[in-house]
Amino acid sequence: MIDANAFATDFDFNTATGLVFIDDNILVRRRDSKTFFHPLKLDLPGGKKSSNESPFDSFIRGLKKEFNVTVEKTDIVFAKSYTSTIEPTKISYLFVAKSSLLHQHNICFAYTGLEYYCMTVHEFLLRTDAVESQQERVRDYLHTVCTELI
Repeated sequence: MIDANAFATDFDFNTATGLVFIDDNILVRRRDSKTFFHPLKLDLPGGKKSSNESPFDSFIRGLKKEFNVTVEKTDIVFAKSYTSTIEPTKISYLFVAKSSLLHQHNICFAYTGLEYYCMTVHEFLLRTDAVESQQERVRDYLHTVCTELI
């Protein structure tokens, strides 16, 4: 499932984050204590909208800034819009990217947080120190994928 506006630049949205699979793990980072929203929480890569970006553009810009890795449009296997928890009048996006070209040795953590982890989706969902709205969206993604397989 890929939302029709995931690659469009002609509408307003707030943020775009995502699951980036590296083998069987995903990338997460710990936000620093200076951030206003979710300080010290585990966060998925991505970013806020800047100028005339599409949700995908915002997602890959944040991914590049935070981990110095990138994904292509063809790597996106899921993209869905949700009501923003930060600005409920706006939309946020969750992307899921899978690429056989991404490996842990490709990561170069830029100091946009305190530390990064590669962990399983299951581990991320069990963490009490993760951004809860992101955990809910990941659960929704898993439910969608399981439903499509049936």
